[in-house]
Amino acid sequence: MYESCLTFLQQRAATSTGDLVSCIVYNCSATHVFRAQPLQEDLIKNNLLGYKAGGNTNYLDAMRKIGEILADNPPNYTPVVLFMTDGQMSDDGATSILNGLMEAYHDTSGLTLHTIVVGTQGEENIMQQLAQVGKGKMHRSGMSLTELKQVYASLAGVLEQN
Repeated sequence: MYESCLTFLQQRAATSTGDLVSCIVYNCSATHVFRAQPLQEDLIKNNLLGYKAGGNTNYLDAMRKIGEILADNPPNYTPVVLFMTDGQMSDDGATSILNGLMEAYHDTSGLTLHTIVVGTQGEENIMQQLAQVGKGKMHRSGMSLTELKQVYASLAGVLEQN
């Protein structure tokens, strides 16, 4: 996942200026890795390389962390969330949190949330529902680097239109 994410950020950096990026990692709890930093590949190299995934999948806590970042979002930026999972989860209230975030931020700042289901264990129904509420699209990827790069390439095209 690291290499495909890095490729995506490199493509985005080549086509855009002034992007700010934040990263939240989650399993049984969610953590901010970095918040509202200028887009540069060193963010990924220096901050994500050591992350070890594992544990239960907690969408609710991740949505709360997204809300914290959005509350601090500069008003002149359009927030786009890429929400990725390789785990199964029943709806733990994340959809309700996202509904509130969309009410608060979609009309004023253009908030959009896209979802990415990686592998065969991801919960496609909830991820589709989150993408629909988030006015985005759900993407499915296998675990291979080539498949993840294809998903990120299609997302880069969508972001270029914004």
